[in-house]
Amino acid sequence: MTHGRYEVYPFDMDKQHRLLHVLATKEHPTRQDVYTLDLDNGEMVRVNRAAGVYSGAAISPDGSTALAMHSTYGAQRELALVAVGGRHEVLTDSHPKRTAKLTEAAPEFFTYHNRHGHEIHGHVFKPDG
Repeated sequence: MTHGRYEVYPFDMDKQHRLLHVLATKEHPTRQDVYTLDLDNGEMVRVNRAAGVYSGAAISPDGSTALAMHSTYGAQRELALVAVGGRHEVLTDSHPKRTAKLTEAAPEFFTYHNRHGHEIHGHVFKPDG
């Protein structure tokens, strides 16, 4: 149903069994986005626009909006509403303010090609200074 070197995790299907709603790493291996997959033509439409990792998603009956847990480095994981076209609204603020210090560390992402020509993605946490 899909083509490419990325992971796809289905989580819902529309009532007509024509659209499959999935989480996928299509954009980049360090991201997991919400998509709607048209089962007739294989076209995948990304629902969200914000970078990060979406998980535990639930989609509206018309496929235009989704609720999902959203996380990025430097911020705590929260419930977000995402919509086709780019809307991203964080709905919860469920962590004590003192936990923000624990999530401040953000890695430096990098990509390189190994001797076999494979693209390798990684990240490193560097100490201050």
